[in-house]
Amino acid sequence: MSIPVVGEARTLDDLSERLTELRLQVGSPSYSEIARRVGEVRVRRGVRTIPPGRVTVYDVFRTGRSRMDIELVADIVTVLGRAEDVPAWRRAHAAALRRRAQERTGRVSAARGDVRLVRDADDPADPGTAPAHDRELHEIVTELLERRERGGAPATVISGLPGVGKSTLAQAVVAEVSRRIGEMIIVHASMTSHSESDGKVADPADIAQKVLRARDTAQNDTGQLVLLLDDVGTLDALAVVTSALPDGAIVVATSRHALDDSEIAAVHVIHPLDPARAGRLLKTLIETGDEPDDTVARLVELSGGLALSIALLAGQILSQEGWSLEDHVARLEASSPAGLAPALLAAYDQLPAAPRRALELLARHPGRLRTPEAAIYLQDTTADMDAAIDTILRAHFISRAPDGGIELNGAVRALASQRALTDIPLSARRSAAVRLGHELRAHVHDIELDPESVARFDDEADVHVTTALLYADLGLADEFVDSARTLYPWLQTTGRWGDIVLINEHARRLASGDERRVAEMRMAEGLIATGRLDEAEAILTAQVSAARPGPGHYWTLALLATVADRRGDSRRCVELCEIALPAAQQAGNRHAMHWIAQEQAEMLIEMGRAEQAVSILEPLVSEEWAADPPLSRVPTLIQLGITFVWLDRLDDARTTLARASAEAMAIGHPAMAASCSGWAGLADALRGNVAAGRSAVATADADAALEASARPGPRAWARLAHAAVCLRDGDDVTAERLARDGLNLAHVHGFPTIAAYGRVLLARVVLRDGRVAEAEDLLAAMADVASLNARALGLIVSADIAAHTGDAGLAGELLQAARELGPTPLVARRLRWLT
Repeated sequence: MSIPVVGEARTLDDLSERLTELRLQVGSPSYSEIARRVGEVRVRRGVRTIPPGRVTVYDVFRTGRSRMDIELVADIVTVLGRAEDVPAWRRAHAAALRRRAQERTGRVSAARGDVRLVRDADDPADPGTAPAHDRELHEIVTELLERRERGGAPATVISGLPGVGKSTLAQAVVAEVSRRIGEMIIVHASMTSHSESDGKVADPADIAQKVLRARDTAQNDTGQLVLLLDDVGTLDALAVVTSALPDGAIVVATSRHALDDSEIAAVHVIHPLDPARAGRLLKTLIETGDEPDDTVARLVELSGGLALSIALLAGQILSQEGWSLEDHVARLEASSPAGLAPALLAAYDQLPAAPRRALELLARHPGRLRTPEAAIYLQDTTADMDAAIDTILRAHFISRAPDGGIELNGAVRALASQRALTDIPLSARRSAAVRLGHELRAHVHDIELDPESVARFDDEADVHVTTALLYADLGLADEFVDSARTLYPWLQTTGRWGDIVLINEHARRLASGDERRVAEMRMAEGLIATGRLDEAEAILTAQVSAARPGPGHYWTLALLATVADRRGDSRRCVELCEIALPAAQQAGNRHAMHWIAQEQAEMLIEMGRAEQAVSILEPLVSEEWAADPPLSRVPTLIQLGITFVWLDRLDDARTTLARASAEAMAIGHPAMAASCSGWAGLADALRGNVAAGRSAVATADADAALEASARPGPRAWARLAHAAVCLRDGDDVTAERLARDGLNLAHVHGFPTIAAYGRVLLARVVLRDGRVAEAEDLLAAMADVASLNARALGLIVSADIAAHTGDAGLAGELLQAARELGPTPLVARRLRWLT
């Protein structure tokens, strides 16, 4: 690489770029290192002063400067090894200053609408943030040149949120167009002046005349005229400007307003940077690739993805030596976000009062609202809600998602949310939240949990949850507790366990007495479902240890039994169920009885006491209990059918599971029906009717039906049951796929007993393929499994491995160990087959 010829520099930006090239040639020493070397050079010259700071040195390398410390430049050139070139740098600096003074003297100024001739196509672009929108740059330039060829709209408008990088992108577009088409006369004009408090717009006809006069001062008046026009307010104003320009003129404009494509303009909306692009930009600007990704992600989240905010943030990071990125995160979280985006703040303050109030209310809602919900939320808070929404939409402060949702950029939300605390009284914010919450809950109070209603709720659940959280934020304790109580069955049915934990964590804090106890149990249920067993057990144990057991004490015991189940502790689970079931019966809670009985039966099977499980389950599905809610009764039927399979009562299993499947489909639960089909297919296969077995599991293999279930346990069982049928039928490939799926589901969601069966089944599959070592690895941990059936089956497969390797003595010992465990008749039958 050749030494940069500084004599070719025409502007201060050119000098900065030549200095950057020189730094690159000598190995890119850090700005801190350059500052240290400059300090040493000055000490050797006898200059007793504090060495320049890192940010001071960094600023010399940045473009867009109105002045430059030539003494510091001379010292930097010296420490970079080109002391002999210092006189040339001084001459180039002086020439650039003279040229800049001449341009400023020749600028045509008005109260609004400055216009100037641009001597360099890259001036005044900032190469630090230009690459942020490189994808959009390519698209806009390509479209502009194609439109120019076919004689299309003369103007290109780049529209978007203040601070998103419109001006920088427009300058980059002009520079790229200049590179592609050759000689150009570039004029830079603005329709507004941010220095004026009135924010009035310049006369477009006056702008056009000034542009033509600026063009006439160009030394080369034969080039292509290109107008870079900032802050266009309307298409009418743009039309006045473009109509006054000569044919073939190119106009690249920016606008903070949402404009539509027309005969005079092609409009490109520029959105805030996505987290990945924003993170790359920040790392580029602060010259690091080693910072923790989560910290960088938090910083760009706080910036809202605005290129201007990220550039300003980078400057702050570089100027504050000794601060870590975590320090900057803490600073930004504790301070106003407005300091990061002055352009955003200026545009925000220009909003009329009613739209600004609407935006602030929207920002205080923690979730996303759709237009009908926003109308309810903002009702009576603005003079004309529709007009207010339209205004902030056209100013890009909000945007619409394809589903009609209203989305707020992170920086906008932070700014508007903070302003709401001082601009909107608490009573008005509470009133808006209560109004929205009442409307949202109107269609979920006392409605049967039918499939259509459940599907509608699942689609709207985010709004329900975030509105409830808004109650908590506003201190509306009664409204929040009522909302938590209403939403619980819907969240449970749709499997939104994380939301159940979140809501009841707040309800636990805001409620008292029995309501608080109920909130704790619901929170514990959500914690169990999400695998946080230690936290759930701590809450439930504290309830059991209370001096006065509260109502629903049996639910606490049942949840503790579920914790034991999820840990594979069958004995502890059964002990707790034996206490909880009579208590639920005495309280007359039929739903609780079904749930506890299912849990107890499942564990009794694993302990080899399947007959006892039948005696508990059969009364709950008799005619006497026919009026019980289907969502309680159908799982009991399924568990009874599974128990019959384990007892080798295959005809009873088939009949019971067929009844359960029919009832599951009747109430719109295809995943339950899929689980029934899987177990029924296994029963058919075990009876020797493999064809019927494969037919029965067809539903269980339907991804749509399986994925519809929010409960991973039944999904895992359905996979394993189907895998067993495929193994029986000799379809080892499908059996292996399904067994791995079921095993992974059980592992990920914390079902140790199901995972144990998955290991046994997969070991059987891979052994048939001769993969002995893999089968042994799968069975290595079976000794620690609590389920007697799973352990017995594991010993049986281990015996098969021993026989496969020719060790008949070991095989016999393993089979005898399996018999001594006292497993269910199904396992015993397998033992009879082998012996």
